[in-house]
Amino acid sequence: MKRFVRVLVSVSLAMAVARCHGDPQPTNAKAAPAGPRPDASACTVDADCTFGFGLDSDDCCYNTNGPGAGAQSVAFSTWARARAESSACGHVKCAAMASPMPPPPGCASEPRCRQGRCGTAC
Repeated sequence: MKRFVRVLVSVSLAMAVARCHGDPQPTNAKAAPAGPRPDASACTVDADCTFGFGLDSDDCCYNTNGPGAGAQSVAFSTWARARAESSACGHVKCAAMASPMPPPPGCASEPRCRQGRCGTAC
């Protein structure tokens, strides 16, 4: 549960600091992340999994219900953040997100890798 809360707070802070919606990208904006979009739930070991937001269809705006939301691969989480901060998304105005959702109870807040897919400990 503590790990889920830390990740949720980290993602929320990263989103708030990453960019102001609608403002132009700074001159030092990063290029689009290299490589294709990673599988949102592929894993080998538990450490490959975390919790995070999904992305809207343009892969620029975070969405609590978007593809990949919830238990997800660290590779996807890292790629999603880089994509949202990239120049490829500089023109996109994202809707404000709702308040952070409460952490799920018990085992649902512990990311686990099972049969190559990220999920929960439940």
